[in-house]
Amino acid sequence: MTLDAFFKPRAVAVVGASAREHAVGHSVIANLQAFGYTGAIYPVHPSASEIRGLAAYASVAAIPGPVDLAHIIVAAEQVPGVMAQCGERRA
Repeated sequence: MTLDAFFKPRAVAVVGASAREHAVGHSVIANLQAFGYTGAIYPVHPSASEIRGLAAYASVAAIPGPVDLAHIIVAAEQVPGVMAQCGERRA
């Protein structure tokens, strides 16, 4: 088994992405951009159309491409549902 999906992901979903500057979901995307991550970044937010210049998606299922790694930054009660979405699309 390889750990490339964790250490060299080709695409990252940020579930709980935020346009609010000091929110964790905003900082994760900002850090990926600032430190040279070159893969696809997919912000997931139920009502945003873009975050930090990136197209945002309403759910994990709506992401158009493959996802190797998902950062799940949502309230604890939402985590099981997000994990189920990731499992369904093998993200």
